[in-house]
Amino acid sequence: MKNTTRRYTFEQFTAVRLHGPALEFSPDGSEVAYSTNTSGQFNLWRQSSAGGYPHQLTLYSEQAVRQIAWSPDGKNILYTADHHGDEFHQLYLIPARGGQLQALTNAPNVQHYLAGQAWSPNGRLIAYCGNDNKPTDMDVLIRDVRTGEVKRALTGGAFYAPAYWSPNGQHLTVFNLKSNTNTDIYLLSLKDGKARHLTPHEGEVRYVPGRWAVDGSGFYLLTDEGREFSGIASYNLKAQKYEWTEIPKGDVEHLALSKDGRFLAWTVNEDGYSRLYVRNLKTRQLLKLPKIPEGVIGLLKFSPDGRKLGLFLTRSDRTMDIFVADLTKRKLNQLTYNMLGGIDERDLIQPKLTRYPTHDGRKIPAFLYKPKSSGKFPVILSIHGGPEAQERPNYGYAGMYQYWLSRGIGILAPNTNLQ
Repeated sequence: MKNTTRRYTFEQFTAVRLHGPALEFSPDGSEVAYSTNTSGQFNLWRQSSAGGYPHQLTLYSEQAVRQIAWSPDGKNILYTADHHGDEFHQLYLIPARGGQLQALTNAPNVQHYLAGQAWSPNGRLIAYCGNDNKPTDMDVLIRDVRTGEVKRALTGGAFYAPAYWSPNGQHLTVFNLKSNTNTDIYLLSLKDGKARHLTPHEGEVRYVPGRWAVDGSGFYLLTDEGREFSGIASYNLKAQKYEWTEIPKGDVEHLALSKDGRFLAWTVNEDGYSRLYVRNLKTRQLLKLPKIPEGVIGLLKFSPDGRKLGLFLTRSDRTMDIFVADLTKRKLNQLTYNMLGGIDERDLIQPKLTRYPTHDGRKIPAFLYKPKSSGKFPVILSIHGGPEAQERPNYGYAGMYQYWLSRGIGILAPNTNLQ
């Protein structure tokens, strides 16, 4: 066997920056805010959505920024941060242009999580959840930004997490996590404090709330009720039921709706790869999109005007980076470049999706990584964890796959669980 790939050190493959799972556009769409460990810790940064120099807003060395929410007026950024990864997230507010931060919570042994849409439409209230009342429960909390008053909006022996505000700010959808495969949606009225259970069911069914329709008639959601895979549905409040919108042959993993309600975007897990779709809800036509590299999309966010779509993308030969797709110009702009090891991109290898037969006549999908070598080569069988995990074509185990490949070793990574 002759290996034709240059031999890089393991440290070169693992010399990467990482992102926290948060990305937010400014209200005018000109900038994005995100969390990255460029400074050695996950700090808050902002950057032009067209690219350019990033600006660091926080200077943490002991805390890590996790969630981000830009205020509707564009003046402030709300975020959560924990200490040394203890997952006791606290809420903070900082001017969007930089300056003195303000701690909104200070409960070292309490977890806090922001709503999917933390700010109310008028920017006067913040929705989040916390287990300050009982460690095993999450309650929905509403904070008045001006007075600092906090109200306990929904409690009662469950993991309640606020999701999205109705357009008039009178209601909140609430996510109830019973288990990873069994969830519910409630509708919380801010006027009378009553919560209505919208998705009563039996057995293991997932319901995940999405954004509201512009007219406030209902909201989008993801569910796998009666199906093997999660699809997109639209819930009508007046009819008190939902109708299917998109039911692809694969799990819908991420869902986004533009603020004006024109565009619905989603990703489908197709054989481990993320496929992005955007539909014009007025014409019902799918948009022609810029070419998205083969990989795994980690998050979707529309710019406020609906013309841009921000996303995280990782590939088998690239670590996770932030991209912005211009839907009007059909251009994909890469904002961050997180591989720092000086490795020539041409020396990195993408896998081939293959299938092999089982004893009972089924076909098991697997990713086969072949080194750039001639003749026979050894192969590592890489079995992922489970039963919920899946082998995906991302930057495997912080570059471990690519390191083995550079040494002339192949990898076969089946998408199955050995129990």
